[in-house]
Amino acid sequence: MLSTIAVWDDTRLRFRLKTDGATSVLIADSGNLTLDRWHFAVATYDGSSMRLFLDGLEVGSMAKTGTVDIDDRYSAYIGNSTDLVRPWAGLIDDLRIYEEAAPLAQVQSWYVAERSRYLATTR
Repeated sequence: MLSTIAVWDDTRLRFRLKTDGATSVLIADSGNLTLDRWHFAVATYDGSSMRLFLDGLEVGSMAKTGTVDIDDRYSAYIGNSTDLVRPWAGLIDDLRIYEEAAPLAQVQSWYVAERSRYLATTR
């Protein structure tokens, strides 16, 4: 799950992942989300580490191993939590899910392309 969390007066990315029955939570060390500003957020897991990226920069990582847990009893939600009490306060304009974790260079390439696309539509 990719979401946000308040850290003192800042808003940071949070990535929660369950593998082999154990849930880990990664909170970004840096990279504050600001209101009314476009951001590009990415969370990756490659079988050995969880990583968070904000606007093309890595803002957090932690070691994590195991197979991702899948539970068909629960639906996937985009823009809300499974209990429907924490709706995303913003817009989501592009969502992608890949089978493999993207390396930093790929995340940066996506960021540059998406930022250019966004700026072209807002001028």
